[in-house]
Amino acid sequence: MIALIVDDDAPNRDLLGRMLSRLGWLSDSASCCAEACDACRRARYDYVLLDICMPGTDGYACAKAILAVYAQEERATGSPAHTPVFIAVSGADGLSGDDRSVFSRFLQKPYGLSELKAILN
Repeated sequence: MIALIVDDDAPNRDLLGRMLSRLGWLSDSASCCAEACDACRRARYDYVLLDICMPGTDGYACAKAILAVYAQEERATGSPAHTPVFIAVSGADGLSGDDRSVFSRFLQKPYGLSELKAILN
């Protein structure tokens, strides 16, 4: 399995990447929505873990942008659109109904390895 970590805070990205590695996962990371969309043009991620409270483009808007990247790929290739599992990391309490619908799971900070493992299973 491969995950994309999107968080504006480098230590948070690093920590989550190391935790995923301990669970046997591969991961890439991005510090903003533009980097996340570029990564999704190159790879199909099984999971995208998004920090909700990022400056500029928040996690909800970033999830929508990633879906648009995969939909564009579908139109270009004729293959079915890829839809990763979106996990909101922190800030989920600030999401309204429509915003929440994009996310399959929610991981509230602070979290440990056992919480991450449970949410991925």
